[in-house]
Amino acid sequence: MNVLGLCLVGLPLAAACNLGPFPDFLERLDPLDPVEGDVKGWILAEENQTQVLILSESGRFMHSVVGRNTSVALEIGDFAISGQQLVMHSELRYEFPRESGPVSNRAGAQSEQIDKERSRDAMRDGERLTIDGWGTFVSTSDYIAGLDLLTLSGRGCLLKYIQLSIRTAQSRIRNFGGGGTVIYHNNQSTFGGFLSGEQTIIVENLLSPDTTISYRDFRDFPEIHLDGRIVSHVSTAGDGFLEDSISYRILGSGDESGLGHGGAGGSAPSGGGEEAELARGRLVYGPDDAIRIGQGDVVGGSYELVMDAPTLAADIFPWQFLNDLDLRECSVLAGEESQ
Repeated sequence: MNVLGLCLVGLPLAAACNLGPFPDFLERLDPLDPVEGDVKGWILAEENQTQVLILSESGRFMHSVVGRNTSVALEIGDFAISGQQLVMHSELRYEFPRESGPVSNRAGAQSEQIDKERSRDAMRDGERLTIDGWGTFVSTSDYIAGLDLLTLSGRGCLLKYIQLSIRTAQSRIRNFGGGGTVIYHNNQSTFGGFLSGEQTIIVENLLSPDTTISYRDFRDFPEIHLDGRIVSHVSTAGDGFLEDSISYRILGSGDESGLGHGGAGGSAPSGGGEEAELARGRLVYGPDDAIRIGQGDVVGGSYELVMDAPTLAADIFPWQFLNDLDLRECSVLAGEESQ
């Protein structure tokens, strides 16, 4: 009997096999289809979290709230502009908490179908979007344009933005980060990008798990395009290391169309038009000075951010750098809180 079978018949391993609440869970782990049309991204960095809001011309939204401690709360659904109000109807909610203790006792990333509507006053002024109760967002295109990639600090801020995208994507992998990832044992599962491409996961060698997360033409955020894979080699206690790398391309366009500057929208091409390549390179996890894992958490090693354009660089960032996702001093976000 395979691991999924053990989960279903209620053997002891099943404590970590959270299968609900989707009724068609075995057929579809993530009921998310890529959006159509142009999109516009918005980012708001706060003391304890960063919000990223993606609005599509087709009326779909993604709202990701990533804590400084890397936890994620994500909602996806439909939106509409009614006068000066942004009306959001959430259909899917994902939670990826920062947990401690043995991996086998952790829930990991969880998701549910919901039916929640909320309205907020919203006003766009150029590359700023103010939403009542949340604050003033900066366009993600403005954030990218404001990075000085010729400097170490600018490249570090790019790395943190890439990590926001990766954590947002991983929050949709049910049970990821917990003992329930055994459901992927010899069972490669696919999760679509909000904009394009796919993310897959497979677990091999159950008694000494090797987990591979791959990205192919993957895009959740408008500017970030990912390919490649992250491979973890750990014991059943969650101790081990990471290796391999993810290639990134940062895309951008100065064109604007769609919902207009008076409301909460505005858009930029997500794949249908020509987009300039602003940067490209790789994020390397190992094997050289590989990221080390202890009880399922990053506890050592370093990340290497290789940049091939617009400049040549190979920067080493200690493991702690991505354990604190504070973007308040990055790019055009610096000083926004005081405005």
